[in-house]
Amino acid sequence: MVKRERCLCRAAGANTADEGTVRGIPSTAATAPLGVRSVEAGSLAILLQLQRLMGNRVARNLVHGMIAQSAGGARPRIQRKKLTDEERALDLQSEALKNDARLQQAYDNSPLLSAGETSPGVKTLQRALRGLGYALPVSFAKTGDADGIFGPETPAAVLKFQTDHKLVYKDGIVGRETLGTMDQLLGQAPPPPVAPCRLDYRGGTMSDDERRKFVDAHFEPHDRAPTTRILDDLCAVEHDRLSFATEAELRDEIMMRLRIGQYMQSSQTSGGFAYPESAKSCPGKTGHPLLDALVNADARAYWRGPILEQRAAVRNSHYFFELTPDVGIKDAYQALKLLFTPRASICDKTLIHCDTLITMTKALAYAETIGPAVFNQKVAAGRLSLWLTYDGMSMRDNDKAETPEFLGFRHVAPSSEKDLVIGDHVIFWNHLAYDAISVKRPGPWRLENALIVDQDGSGRDLFEGHGAPAPAGTVKPGPKEDVQQELMNAYSPYATEALAIAARVDRGEAGASDELTDRYPQVVASGGRWWVKELDSNSARQRRFYELRALTGPDDPEIVGLRNPDDASRLNWVKRPVESK
Repeated sequence: MVKRERCLCRAAGANTADEGTVRGIPSTAATAPLGVRSVEAGSLAILLQLQRLMGNRVARNLVHGMIAQSAGGARPRIQRKKLTDEERALDLQSEALKNDARLQQAYDNSPLLSAGETSPGVKTLQRALRGLGYALPVSFAKTGDADGIFGPETPAAVLKFQTDHKLVYKDGIVGRETLGTMDQLLGQAPPPPVAPCRLDYRGGTMSDDERRKFVDAHFEPHDRAPTTRILDDLCAVEHDRLSFATEAELRDEIMMRLRIGQYMQSSQTSGGFAYPESAKSCPGKTGHPLLDALVNADARAYWRGPILEQRAAVRNSHYFFELTPDVGIKDAYQALKLLFTPRASICDKTLIHCDTLITMTKALAYAETIGPAVFNQKVAAGRLSLWLTYDGMSMRDNDKAETPEFLGFRHVAPSSEKDLVIGDHVIFWNHLAYDAISVKRPGPWRLENALIVDQDGSGRDLFEGHGAPAPAGTVKPGPKEDVQQELMNAYSPYATEALAIAARVDRGEAGASDELTDRYPQVVASGGRWWVKELDSNSARQRRFYELRALTGPDDPEIVGLRNPDDASRLNWVKRPVESK
């Protein structure tokens, strides 16, 4: 298409007290009992961290537990129900817990497992918590496996588990009740099987354990969930063999796919982007969709343009922006980042079309994969050409430098939609008559360049482009039906109006024929029906005719969508990172 840390203490409804106050928990020494005050110097920061990680209720309950279990000294006195001989004879049963001697002791309340302990038992507990869906990013960060350290993350996860399951003891300490509940949950059914990984990894396959360790080793905790979905999606490709010779190749491919999706979504929420067609009221604007392209006010020292494409080899009209020699060339990464700057006025935003926007997100993803410093060095040295344009390629015929688009991405024609992967750049085609029917009033929706930015809970691909999909007027990722709904909404008004004028022609109304010719010169009558005649300038489909009708819905077969516009039996090409070739 040619168009277009979270701070809990400052969240809505939160109090604005000093930073030593956890919501609902008084600040330190003045109100806390002596037993709690004695450990506050080393614990308050941890408590605040836990509040940010787990929420106010969890932190509050943990403090209350400390208060209840502290007496006269720094070491807490922990109370639990004394077990009978019959109860002590019972053992943990689940495969995840039953072979750990330390957890058997804690199951007997003798002794309990609590903050400060480092042991194999803690490691088993951490693995079990993670298996039950409780994230422990810090505990698994160093090696990809549990670290066996009980704190500060682990007691918070235990407390969350206790709270979620409405246990009597909600204190972050592990004994009979907590382990019994975990044991029951873990023993109810085996964990759901992970789909086999079909990609070729270092000459072999990639096991479930390797997949988990790979994600933990190469990505920060906040990126691991989407990264896992990308890796699972790569593994699920069935017909198009993906191959990664090294660990670095797989890491780079996933990083590219992750960042592309994140930047695409950010571009639609940052307040920094719009379409050139939206700027008709801005000073100096011409109403020409190419000449009215613009870069963000904060980035104008870094870019020069728009410049109309002049290469003889490129038949279509396009525009591009080039880096300025004094500022842009020296910091190309910053030149890209500044395009996202939020601006209130439409005249100050980055005004580009969807193909140019996606090229920009891919350049940013490439820069962050190789590192911003390396990226800047290559651009400054002339080894990398960076252009803000529809395809990211060099705009000069004699320019021998490579581009992020050329280095980082390749064209692929997947076997089916099932083999599309998060991070793929796709094109949704509208009705093929769009250019012809809109020739007097061109619009930007002949096609939609989009990215697969994620998947929903059912595994459906979610797409996002520049301005689409926008159900209820808000741009957000959506399934292909949402994108095709936008395309239908763009085509059908032309068809509906043309049909109404054609009906007046059929009735012999005076002036109707001239009006139709003026507004819709490609609409013609033949055999008692009305048709849209393809433009003569389209050499590939020059003598084709399309029935004049409004589209019936997002699944109307006349919406080409992800299919090849010249061969509807095949999927159209996509652009994806080169590492998997």
